[in-house]
Amino acid sequence: MSNPLVSCIVPSFNNGKFLQQAIDSVRNQKYRPIEICVADNCSTDETKEVLVRNATGWDETGYRLIYKIERDFNIGSGFNQGLKMVTGKYISELMTDDFYEPDVFQVAIDILEKTGVAMVSGGYRIVHENGEPMKGECWDYGRQWRPWTCKSLLDKMIAVFQPTIFARADYVKGLGGMSESLFFTQDKDLWAKLIVVGGIEFIKEPTIIANWRSHNFSTSVKLHKSQEEEAAYLYSNWQMYENNRELLCKLAGVT
Repeated sequence: MSNPLVSCIVPSFNNGKFLQQAIDSVRNQKYRPIEICVADNCSTDETKEVLVRNATGWDETGYRLIYKIERDFNIGSGFNQGLKMVTGKYISELMTDDFYEPDVFQVAIDILEKTGVAMVSGGYRIVHENGEPMKGECWDYGRQWRPWTCKSLLDKMIAVFQPTIFARADYVKGLGGMSESLFFTQDKDLWAKLIVVGGIEFIKEPTIIANWRSHNFSTSVKLHKSQEEEAAYLYSNWQMYENNRELLCKLAGVT
């Protein structure tokens, strides 16, 4: 029985010096088939050169990288541009300055296939700009969220990063992708909707599946205060997701 296709969405803007490592961390997964869908926001650094060098149609292993260069509004719109290119059953999202641990795709997809949940998540490590781990900065919120609800996800003290999430593409597309009216928490908004329509499971082993890079040019670092404010707003309104369960399930195609 063949594996289902996984599409890794990569919103991109001026992180060309990290992009190769991000791409390699997907391409070097043993899991196949995989496609990388890069939505670049008209970067002015070496990003285009990296994309041209790595772009490929389907190879004999079941891997390809495609990209689109188009002006985006924010990370949410970048994700949605990538979503338009997706052809897989499942999706992941990787920011250009982050990277996966080896051989985590198989673990994530096995759980999704076995359980039928909307998404899975796992732990992550914070690394320095050079990719070296920060001492003690490893997080596995799967053991802290119980019960695993949209309310616990939206807690402003819980930081869950994009590459730790693998989700059903049909649900994500049905829900319209990420909200482009949110600037910092569009990912949490989408994940809360996914939890409501289909639930979540956590990867127990390996405990770390991805690496989040902290550096001076990171949008997450520069806009930390604004992120907290928007996260607090979502958390204070967590019941709206539960109250709209019927509509969200209809949009996602859940019967």
